[in-house]
Amino acid sequence: MLKKFINGLLFGTGFAVAFIVVVVVYFKFFFESTMNSTFEKNESVTSDVPTVSKISNNFLGSTAMYAGGFLNNKSGVLSTGSGKITGLVKSNGIPAKGLRLRLALNGKVMSQWATTNSSGEYEISVPYGEYKIDGYELDSKSANKVLSGLIGSPMSPYSSGLFTVAKGKQGNGINFSFVDPIIKTTSLISYNLNDPVMISWKPYLGAVNYKIQVYEKSSPHGFLGNNTLFSWSERPQTSETSVDLKVYTQNLKSGYYYSYEIRAMGENGQQVSESVRGHQSYDFEVK
Repeated sequence: MLKKFINGLLFGTGFAVAFIVVVVVYFKFFFESTMNSTFEKNESVTSDVPTVSKISNNFLGSTAMYAGGFLNNKSGVLSTGSGKITGLVKSNGIPAKGLRLRLALNGKVMSQWATTNSSGEYEISVPYGEYKIDGYELDSKSANKVLSGLIGSPMSPYSSGLFTVAKGKQGNGINFSFVDPIIKTTSLISYNLNDPVMISWKPYLGAVNYKIQVYEKSSPHGFLGNNTLFSWSERPQTSETSVDLKVYTQNLKSGYYYSYEIRAMGENGQQVSESVRGHQSYDFEVK
């Protein structure tokens, strides 16, 4: 009796194992083969090489700038009127259409919003009176679209002297210019204190030479303050686009993080562009 029970148990176990093997073989060969052939049938062959998606940049400059203590004295928004303040906006020398902006006026009020037309012109409605411009504000959404990858030109003013808006006499507003920034090519690099510390950037069209400033901080993610290695009147100047900072200073410290700023200077000595300043990042560390 016991012998029959054991034989039956062995037979049942063997059958179960055989069944499992059959199921595994089925899924391994039949199911996978079916799925692969299905996918292959749905695939199409093309000779067109797909383009790599480009990451769009936002506006890289400041969306608002004010003169003096405007923000402390700001008291509201000026109403529309019969007068006009007009100005022009250009992006790398080309009229910029669709930028929404407003002006800070007379140390106290913001103007109404205006949007540039196809000629890059904006027109702001104001009451007749005497005005001075104390800054501006850009709508960030339109700036990211119209001024993608650009910064405000260092040669663009953001304030004005007094002018009068009257019947038959419009006021001359700010003419804005936005340009490409200088592209730095040194990022998140580690240097030993006793080795050369190289920084570099791409050549900028129209630049005769470049002025260098370096900011120091103790934490890689700390806010970039005003702790600079050079006084502003003694910033290193070069016509090259790659330099060893050790040539200009021996004040680099082990365990600190640094960010450098490049300003491009034109033939007339005016600044034509600058690099984008990241307030919570760094370009290199010194070990």
